[in-house]
Amino acid sequence: MPSEQATCDVLEIRESLTLKPSDAVRARWVVRASHVVIDGQGACLVGPGDGGGTQGLAQAGVGIHAVGCRNVVLRNLRVRGFRLALWLEDCEGWSIECCDFSDNFTDPDFGWGEQEPGGGLLLERVRWTVVRECRAQRVWDGIHLRGCSDNLILRNDFSHCTNVCAKLWDSSRNLFLENDVSYGIRIDRAAGEVHARDSSSVLIESGSNHNLWYRNRAVGGGDGFFIRPLNGWLSVGNVFVENDASEGNNNCFEAWSPDNVYVRNRANGGSYGFWLGGSDGAVLLGNEACANGLPEGNHNAPEPVFGHGGIVIVGGTASGVRIEGNRSEGNNGGGVVARGDVRRDPPKFRFENWVVQDNVLDGNRWGVHADRGVGLFLAANRGANAEGDWIGEVAEVREGSGAAALAPIARLEAPGRIDLGMTAELSAAGSRDPNGLPLSCTWFVGEEVLRGDVVRWAPKSAGAYDVALRVDNGHRAAIAWSRVVVAHGLSEEIGTEKDAGSWRSTGSHTFRDDPDAVEGRYSLAIRGLASEADGWAILERDFSAQGAESVRFWMRYRNENVFSWKDWSMRLRLVCEGGSLLWSGGKDLAEWFGRGSNRGGWFLCEARLDGCGPFELTTEGAPDLSRARALKVAFCSHGEGPYTVWLDGLFLPRSGG
Repeated sequence: MPSEQATCDVLEIRESLTLKPSDAVRARWVVRASHVVIDGQGACLVGPGDGGGTQGLAQAGVGIHAVGCRNVVLRNLRVRGFRLALWLEDCEGWSIECCDFSDNFTDPDFGWGEQEPGGGLLLERVRWTVVRECRAQRVWDGIHLRGCSDNLILRNDFSHCTNVCAKLWDSSRNLFLENDVSYGIRIDRAAGEVHARDSSSVLIESGSNHNLWYRNRAVGGGDGFFIRPLNGWLSVGNVFVENDASEGNNNCFEAWSPDNVYVRNRANGGSYGFWLGGSDGAVLLGNEACANGLPEGNHNAPEPVFGHGGIVIVGGTASGVRIEGNRSEGNNGGGVVARGDVRRDPPKFRFENWVVQDNVLDGNRWGVHADRGVGLFLAANRGANAEGDWIGEVAEVREGSGAAALAPIARLEAPGRIDLGMTAELSAAGSRDPNGLPLSCTWFVGEEVLRGDVVRWAPKSAGAYDVALRVDNGHRAAIAWSRVVVAHGLSEEIGTEKDAGSWRSTGSHTFRDDPDAVEGRYSLAIRGLASEADGWAILERDFSAQGAESVRFWMRYRNENVFSWKDWSMRLRLVCEGGSLLWSGGKDLAEWFGRGSNRGGWFLCEARLDGCGPFELTTEGAPDLSRARALKVAFCSHGEGPYTVWLDGLFLPRSGG
């Protein structure tokens, strides 16, 4: 929160308090007690920024602040004229009822990007709390959750915000039921502005997992719902049921994270209905996605070739997608669009293992528009479209008969980890068909397509692989998918097998052994600060690198800083007698980890001694590889917050080894 605050009395609340409806209290409150009831009875807490415009509100401080308080009831209170109406930190079991947090800080003229929290409610590390039938309008953010879990947000009106109506950061297992979070938008239409800057009705990011959104109204936003992993930290397992996100200036639903589910939502009249790039494992059942991208409506950012669309998954990986029973009509483009990488040849990624069945695809330019994929099952989609379906470069396309039938149930069994040289058994034996029909099983593993109830797969190289299964009964299909990590099976590692005590830092790095590992039983977790990009994590150890082909290691990361890595991202230095070898990562680490559905998981990296690959190699002096003395690692990140990098299986493979 801003340290500069306008002058205002500060009152400490240490016991239950009841106000009179006519009270107008000009003060800030700091709650110092647990197990109390604060009943405003309609009274108003008025801040120093009341009526003072954006600048005055920006410096008006916090209306109500509490740290570590439990079991508090706050009800029937109005709070206005502050930078932030309510700020809870490390609190549990609150009940916030029938309060009005409107008319606090807002900034409709702010450009792109973020600024310090402001507006209605900021909850940080709050659990088991109910926010019910409250209001926060004409503010920057309506409600903002950071590090929160297991809260109920019920029947509130957080509409008409200039940034985000409901924002989640690292917040999981929360229930948002029947709220109005519409018109989260910041745009100057009179000046001809067409993009809504960074505003959205709902913004979900940075590890906000397994939240349930049921019957919320999120119309007219910059986006309706936006799952945004700017730092590569995915948000998964979120379920959206019967929400209305129509009339999104950009997208009604936008997501760049896998494993989220959308059931019976409305996504009509936006530039796109669903834009789900990078949404592996997405499930869409019974949604509406109609009249998107029309010239007389919202039609921003048309894509080359297909324009706009109802359900669109392009720009990122999309494995194991199920689109069933939806209505996608009258869109200015495709009813359903599936597209892999069309910018590179061969493609860096392809969409894989899709089932598109029992949808109404009518009155669009195309019903299905698909390109650069492997494994597409189409069945019983109905409707007439101007140019029919368009199927480009898609391997393994299968069409169901269209006869009335229930879809089968797909069950996949696969190991989570094997060593290179082993054979994995992949089984669909648990799959079944409610019609009693025989099932055909198709597997998509890496670049291979396999068939059979049970198949054996022998990977040719180490890495993280998608394993996708499709079962069909000739009429309908179902899918399941998993990930298999293929390790090298090392018997010896350099500094990454319960060896954290051997590392030191020239910066603020801390080191610990972590049981989440690919090779052996432990990995090395390195915790650092973004502000110390030149700080080295150092392992001082004598060993020989003679004949080595590369420095090879597994890596994963969690970076809390927006936009995550920058500049050279990562450096490795092999220090030898007479000189050293320096590898600099020339790409953002988020781009490396953006391949396949294993984003956020373990990724196999190699810094090659011949200078090939993603690292740029510089030789300093005349290093004697037979007399290596140390290995150094450094990272470069945006922001001032911490990040964690895990390394495992650090090893120098020799030629032929």
